[in-house]
Amino acid sequence: MDTDRWQRVRAIFDAVADADPDTWDSLLAAACADAPDLREDVRRLLEADLAARGEPSRIADHSPAFLGEAAEADDRRQVDAWIGRQLGAWRIVRSLGRGGMGMVYLAERQDGEFRQQAAIKLLRMDLADDIARQRFLSERQILAELEHPHIARLLDGGSTRDSGPWFALEYVDGVPLTAWCDSRRLGIRERLNLFLDVCAAVAYAHERLVVHRDLKPANILVDAAGQVKLLDFGIAKLLDTKSAETGTAMRVFTPGYAAPEQIQGERVTPATDIYALGVILYELLTGCRPYRIATSENALAMERAVLTNTPVRPSVALAVGSPDARTTESADDTIAIAALRGLTPAQMRSRLRGDLDAILLKTLRKEPDARYSSVREFADDLRSVLLSRVVMARRGGWRYVMDRFLRRNAITVGIASLAVVALVVGLLAALSQADEARRQRDTARSSLEFMAGLFRNADPGARDRANLTVRDILDEGVRDIRNTRFDEESARAQLLLAMGAAYSGLNLVDAAIPLLEEARALAARAGDSGAVLGATVEICAVRHWRGKWGGCSDEINALRRTTDVRDPALAALVARALDLEAAAESSADRHGRAIELSLEALRVLGGRDLRQRADLTGTLTHSLVLADRRAEAERYMRSLVDDLKAAGESAPRIMADALDNLARTLPDSKMEERLDLQRQALDIMETLYGPESGVVGTKLNNYATALYAAGRLQEARAALERVLSMRRADPEIDPSALANVIGNLGALHLQLGDDAKAVDLLDEALVRFGAEGKPRQRFSVLRWRAIAAELGGRAADADRDIAEALGLLGSIAEPGDPRVSRTRLIAQTFLLSRNGDDRACTGADRAASDTQQSPDLAEEDRRFAAFIVSVCGEPANSLSEDRSRSLLQALRGTLPETDFRVRFARRILERRARVPPAGA
Repeated sequence: MDTDRWQRVRAIFDAVADADPDTWDSLLAAACADAPDLREDVRRLLEADLAARGEPSRIADHSPAFLGEAAEADDRRQVDAWIGRQLGAWRIVRSLGRGGMGMVYLAERQDGEFRQQAAIKLLRMDLADDIARQRFLSERQILAELEHPHIARLLDGGSTRDSGPWFALEYVDGVPLTAWCDSRRLGIRERLNLFLDVCAAVAYAHERLVVHRDLKPANILVDAAGQVKLLDFGIAKLLDTKSAETGTAMRVFTPGYAAPEQIQGERVTPATDIYALGVILYELLTGCRPYRIATSENALAMERAVLTNTPVRPSVALAVGSPDARTTESADDTIAIAALRGLTPAQMRSRLRGDLDAILLKTLRKEPDARYSSVREFADDLRSVLLSRVVMARRGGWRYVMDRFLRRNAITVGIASLAVVALVVGLLAALSQADEARRQRDTARSSLEFMAGLFRNADPGARDRANLTVRDILDEGVRDIRNTRFDEESARAQLLLAMGAAYSGLNLVDAAIPLLEEARALAARAGDSGAVLGATVEICAVRHWRGKWGGCSDEINALRRTTDVRDPALAALVARALDLEAAAESSADRHGRAIELSLEALRVLGGRDLRQRADLTGTLTHSLVLADRRAEAERYMRSLVDDLKAAGESAPRIMADALDNLARTLPDSKMEERLDLQRQALDIMETLYGPESGVVGTKLNNYATALYAAGRLQEARAALERVLSMRRADPEIDPSALANVIGNLGALHLQLGDDAKAVDLLDEALVRFGAEGKPRQRFSVLRWRAIAAELGGRAADADRDIAEALGLLGSIAEPGDPRVSRTRLIAQTFLLSRNGDDRACTGADRAASDTQQSPDLAEEDRRFAAFIVSVCGEPANSLSEDRSRSLLQALRGTLPETDFRVRFARRILERRARVPPAGA
């Protein structure tokens, strides 16, 4: 029923309602003579009124359906009346929504100072009582005192005679948190990272004594840039006030997100918001609500469930209870719910089981004091999940603590464990030899007893078990080694060596080096040449990781000359020493020497250990690829993968590394196979460690690089952003590893045409690398930043960065390094794109010709070099429009218009063509 019709019905009703019912027909016939269709509507209204007289509260039970429509029409009339009106500097444009006592509009600033949009909130004075008015003014004052990037800001406010109070908020053009995450199929890790922004906003409010009291997804919007904004403090409460709102009469909330104390009208505290945050996160992660009631039941049923029922554990949420309780549209399709998180149902249960179960159930406790004491404490536990650390919600025993540690340090623990296991296995072998000398037997026995006691006797009561770390156990072990009496000093030396290797594997190098030096000295005095070599290799490994290889080559070579490599254990040590030296040479861009050392390492190892051969082959092929000898690298890796498969290799991690290394040897002409191999490697790692684990980041980064090379830029960007999220969340990440990802993402944004974002990322990468950072990585970032500067019209910056890049390249490149000609081509392209004269063409043509001679040149780079040669092969201003278009099309192929080569090509044609192509 439209507004005009309702007003006419209402007017006739008012005129007839007090008359005798027997006269209604005649009165209605006269009143509705020009509109007979109104007669029945008014009669139904009169009959409803008559039935309800004396019992006004029954009018809703007896009113016909059109009364609801009429009331809606009346609301619309009041809402529409404000559109186009002016409030202060703001003109109201359209309605955004309305509630029981208020209306919200989109408004635009009209004072000519600057362009801005806002959400204007008005109080409906015809409906508002004193309490509603006080709440409205309280909300405005609360917002005036909250200034946080994830809370919608108060922009303006005032009051008018006819409208009463109003205020203008930052307009958030976004969608609710849960819908935003589902629409982008965000994984568990990405959802947790986004939710932490919500926690930061709520914690900020709590620290200013403000409790929101109506947290729900509809009040948490995410904009197109992925920024979270918390809205609607309409029923928020100041903790230090004693207004009537704190009493039991104040029961304004959303039942599905309200805490038990809210439902019972009890005191509201920050724990009330923590409960609501728990419900929101539960829904965000599982697609379900914590309590199982059918959606057909009313709010009272929901309140009963909150007060009496036990929440379903999140990890089994998809499998328990009525499907009506789920919040996803296809509620009975658990596969679809999991797919919205990039998982299978089994993977989803695995991700939620344990820590997240415990955290969410803690937030949903009935008793406020049993929940987290603050939002920041809640957020800290969520961060611990992201970092695979012990969470406060699970005060587990030793097994749980160790599991968290192993997840957090999957790679380094592997290294440390190998060192300890290798020692123990070696000692067991010594014990099993009946003809071994008594000294070796006694050394083995005492060492084994010590290692067993180290883990068996770790005192769990010495400190809070949940905070016990592997470092604590190792520290205690070192103290015991020094305080224990051994019959042979070689036993002490070998144990210190194992401990030093363990510290090193955990990246505790400051503790590792003194132990390893002590172990080496003891082993030398005891005449244990194997332990001396082992300690030296470990010391040099630490130096290599620190970028301080120094005199390690001389030390290792001196020991190698006196080592009998016919002994398998000693041969393995020598092979590892050679592998480390090869890696150090490769890091210094001396790839030829690195390749020689890797080949020698493989020769020394022979066919004894397939797993160590996999490590050595990985180092070899890395150097071969950097030396542009991909075909050789591919042969070595294919042979290794075939042998691993033939041997039925049972360690999936070894196979994942081999597949990934093989993929990186392949040229662009085998791109589909490369992507398939890296996807296989990534799948293996995600199955082993979970898709949110930091250990997956390296494989994901490699896969992103392949996607980039394949021209699948948006997929590459999404993958790299996920890697960056993992890297930023890891406080122990190597700064150069983080910088490398940031630099790669910056280059990708440049190729997507987002130059400003690219420059920000490239600048950050260079800062993180530092002036003394790895030359190869600094070179790459400087080259990309130079390209960004040139495209942005900052010629001086471009010249400075490309000159520095060429200088770095001169210090690290070997003769014939293809990066030299490619980088010189970029420098010459800058000059050519600025003026396009024949003199600029001379240098560019020469650089392009040199680039074309490079082996394994990417197809896009080959086409760009060919474009430069063709353009410079014709006199300036002689190229026709057709010829220009033909050259541009030949260059583009599948390249996007935003590719830097295409952008430079257009600039060059504008300088040299008689008629540049308008579009191609």
